[in-house]
Amino acid sequence: MLGLALSRNGLRWAGTVWIVFLVVLSLQPLRLHAAIPGTASHFLLHLLLFGFAAVIPLLLSVSPAHETARALCVFCLTGAIEIAQGLIYGFRTEWRDLATDGIGILIAFLAIRFWRIRMSMRGNGQSQMRDTPIVRRKLERSNRSAATNKISAIHRILDKAEDRQ
Repeated sequence: MLGLALSRNGLRWAGTVWIVFLVVLSLQPLRLHAAIPGTASHFLLHLLLFGFAAVIPLLLSVSPAHETARALCVFCLTGAIEIAQGLIYGFRTEWRDLATDGIGILIAFLAIRFWRIRMSMRGNGQSQMRDTPIVRRKLERSNRSAATNKISAIHRILDKAEDRQ
């Protein structure tokens, strides 16, 4: 179970479930006491929920460009949720909530970006962004073909040595 949770597929499922949960929670008609606009708990709730919504898509990114695009997509989702709340329930669109969501997403983005930079500076300096299944497969293929070429060269040398004898 833990292995599935740590795999890319497991992260995709966890991210999907979390975002669906967040959309349903945001659009349901009952308001939590912590969700009363203007309170510190309301600010903290938006900061944490939407910041965490960005974490999994950011972790699944394979390049800084993908990280940026995914952070923007999560921010657009938060804007759509705020607008939908206004349309469904007749609320004013709460732009402060959107700004708070953006701050949470930005914190998650910067934390993951700095973590990846720090991890790439450790050890051999190889970037963690490049350690993806696709890159690993390509590397394995090129290593296999390089090994095959070396074996073929050895066979040719041995064949020439046999021909000389």
